[in-house]
Amino acid sequence: MSETIERDLMSDLEVGIWLKRFWVESTQAAIDLVLGTALMAMRTILEGHHELNYPEQVTQLILKSL
Repeated sequence: MSETIERDLMSDLEVGIWLKRFWVESTQAAIDLVLGTALMAMRTILEGHHELNYPEQVTQLILKSL
């Protein structure tokens, strides 16, 4: 993935951790979780196999997992 995407995500995660909105043992594992899930969600959307609110469902699941 792009270094810019990973750097921006790292920054967002660090803010969320600092604000106590997220708790993660491993920042790298959290980055992998978010980017991997997002990549597969994009594939699902491009293939047309999803409900209208699929992006919101995926986003909600990612945030709950952090």
